[in-house]
Amino acid sequence: MDGAARHLRIAGAAVVVLFIHTWVQQGALGKRLNFVQEKRQRFAYVTMWLDLGQLTHEELTHNVMNQHDEDFTDRVGHVPSAWPHWLRMFLAEHGFPGRRLGANQAPLSFYRQFQRLLPAYPLVILTNSSLLLNSAAALQNNSLHIRPFPHPHLVHAHCFAKPFNGLDKLTIFDLEEYDKLVWLDLDLEITQNIDYLFDLDTANGSQIHVARNDCHLWPPANGVNSGLMVLSPNRKVYTDLLMQLDHMPWNLCQRDQEVIDELFRSTGYVLRFLSGRIVAFAFCRQHLSFRVLEWAFGPLRVLHHTR
Repeated sequence: MDGAARHLRIAGAAVVVLFIHTWVQQGALGKRLNFVQEKRQRFAYVTMWLDLGQLTHEELTHNVMNQHDEDFTDRVGHVPSAWPHWLRMFLAEHGFPGRRLGANQAPLSFYRQFQRLLPAYPLVILTNSSLLLNSAAALQNNSLHIRPFPHPHLVHAHCFAKPFNGLDKLTIFDLEEYDKLVWLDLDLEITQNIDYLFDLDTANGSQIHVARNDCHLWPPANGVNSGLMVLSPNRKVYTDLLMQLDHMPWNLCQRDQEVIDELFRSTGYVLRFLSGRIVAFAFCRQHLSFRVLEWAFGPLRVLHHTR
């Protein structure tokens, strides 16, 4: 009887120890999870709308009232790749069935279509549009943040031939209040949730993940396309980008991606390319290799409707 009681006491003590151990472990895990959750609160998608008089008050009203959605289809991808470059450029400037190639969506239309994919992180719109900024209080919510464009001096600093150019995109590298950003051009068609991009390692800003700048599956191209990027803002990186820009030719007007390409191929930085199964130009879908890819793995998650 004494032996049975002893075994019972030992078993009871073991249960108590196991309970305490589990409680401590769960507490530690909870703290880690809370830390991860707090850190991920500083994750966001980001895009930019620089107002050149294109966003009218009527359009803004339609967007606010949810009465206007642009059906962002892949009509651009139907331009035969065999057509000569000059013809593609003509269509880009003067329109092809219904709209210009590479035309951007209005920012709020983009936001609403993106929300249909139930992203876990907010979309930040950087803008100099007085209409958007003055309406920010009414428009903003947990999934939409409207912020003033932070560095207007870049707009005309390096490219006198255009009213503005893609160099403005470099300013996102200076948004240190965020731990990680996924940049989205407004001419992207996003067909599936892409939250998993935030799991990619950005090495505190020294590593960046970008799309490729053509349709090559093999051999893959090495040029950067900045329509979709995963990065961690870092002021040193931003400063290095500006220094890199100062060392590039003044016939530049090349946009941000050439500057990003040059810097992240240098010592101390790492350039990674996103898979062609994730993002590609819309017109790439005409290539047999991409049709086979989509047949095997399903539709591309992100189509870039650029020129």
